[in-house]
Amino acid sequence: MKLSIVFIFFFALIDIAFGKFLPKQFEANLEQVVFSSVHNKEIKTPVKMKYLFPNNIYFSVTGENPVIYVCNEKQTWMYNPPWDPSEKGEVKIGDSSKYCYVKLFDALSNGLKQNNLYKVVSKSNQSTLTFNKKAKSQLNISKVEMEFNKKVVDSLTVDDLKIMKVYYLDKEKPVSFIFNDISKSLKLKKEDFIFKVPKNTNISTF
Repeated sequence: MKLSIVFIFFFALIDIAFGKFLPKQFEANLEQVVFSSVHNKEIKTPVKMKYLFPNNIYFSVTGENPVIYVCNEKQTWMYNPPWDPSEKGEVKIGDSSKYCYVKLFDALSNGLKQNNLYKVVSKSNQSTLTFNKKAKSQLNISKVEMEFNKKVVDSLTVDDLKIMKVYYLDKEKPVSFIFNDISKSLKLKKEDFIFKVPKNTNISTF
């Protein structure tokens, strides 16, 4: 089963001082931009995201390779719907202590200030978060570059974020996430991050 959206493994338990940069819950419409060596061009994929701090995330990816990814503190689901309704879908289920990709966003609650995970360098409307050695090995990323819609100041929040580029250790080019709109008015519950497996679905484990 091919995962059409790329996110990061982060196995460590982290003590996070929750900051004002990232809200405790939000919903966002994104575009994932990945360079395809096969097509020799960038491929854009629409993504709908929901996040509830800590350890809860939902991604719905459309396009040629649709997938729904849901994670809470205990369990992770990755569901690929069938192309033909008469066929079976596929879902993989795993332990979130190993397979939950939410920890990048949990870490970003530290905001744009240096902490025990990363150093921050800001200039004009951009900030670069460079992870330390331990975080790099856990995240499989070296740094994250953020571009905002205004100059970087202490009062910035995720609402001001335009583009986030994630530099993976095993990829030549970064994976970019374009933030189109963010809503913080909804009231998310932990139950929203429990995936209900549809009927006529093959079930396997990570």
